Amino acid sequence: MSERIGVYRVQASIGKGGMAEVFLAWDDRLERRVAIKRIRHDAGLSEEQRERFRREARVVAGLSHPAVVQVFDVVSDASGDAIVMEYVHGQTLAERLAAGPLEIEEALRLGRQIAEGLAAAHTAGLIHRDLKADNVIVTPAGLAKILDFGLARPLVRKKGEKTLTREGALIGTFHAMSPEQARGETVDERSDLFSLGSLLYEMLTGRSPFRGPNPIESLRRVIDQDPTPLRKARPEVSIGLETLVRRLLAKGREARPSSAREVAEELERIEDETRATAEPASGSAGDKPDPLESEAAPAQRPRGGRRGCALAWIAAAALAAALGAHLAG
Repeated sequence: MSERIGVYRVQASIGKGGMAEVFLAWDDRLERRVAIKRIRHDAGLSEEQRERFRREARVVAGLSHPAVVQVFDVVSDASGDAIVMEYVHGQTLAERLAAGPLEIEEALRLGRQIAEGLAAAHTAGLIHRDLKADNVIVTPAGLAKILDFGLARPLVRKKGEKTLTREGALIGTFHAMSPEQARGETVDERSDLFSLGSLLYEMLTGRSPFRGPNPIESLRRVIDQDPTPLRKARPEVSIGLETLVRRLLAKGREARPSSAREVAEELERIEDETRATAEPASGSAGDKPDPLESEAAPAQRPRGGRRGCALAWIAAAALAAALGAHLAG
């Protein structure tokens, strides 16, 4: 393909959703592959919607963390509006879980990395609103990367400022959303923590705690039903880990941990305890480095102690499916 989107040379079309198409492209300036999600010219967006899309994309582009897929650029030209993103090689967590639950040590490590990415997003004033196994990529090096901030929104907005989604609209993935999100209420960062608890439960048991046979049943379970206790589903899980997941899945947001940073630090503590229990006398089991430690620049590493093929997956391809719900609302 010889088409260009801005300064980026399109190499292939890799996905198409209701409102957008995703391309693999080449950045001639920095000599790297990128993924580009472009709003289709026939999507029917008004100029006001296009401007809000560009503004919200710029907000997400300001987020930089090794556990979050990076947005590099926003392009607006005659062909429409587009977001230029990091190209990621790996598998989605959903693909990994298709083979069954993860080892506890791996679930702890990935869960901590995801919590650290959420903490960075929350510090930047963003909530994700659609955290689930399909929206996390695991690289061959074992690094978790959160993608699809297509439903993300700032925690604080200027008075009277509109968003691309209606207030009170039910958006997100039914079995992965928080009770307050399922009721169409205003959400804050603790909604992401509920979704993280659901994701941890799924990593440890191989099944979602709230997925039902249909969307209505999934919503009912999210709002009214507690899942099977974690240690009953997987007895080798520690009491500390079960307690943390139970707190994350509290129906009332005030009963959940106060922040993603707190969750990351608690997961690190449990991770260290689990490693110490599993280590042989030689202590060699604890020598494997955490990929987040090797990939993060020192300034990017969260506080809290030591930070510690698969398919080729284009991160942006998974984003396209959610864009229709994001913009259509």
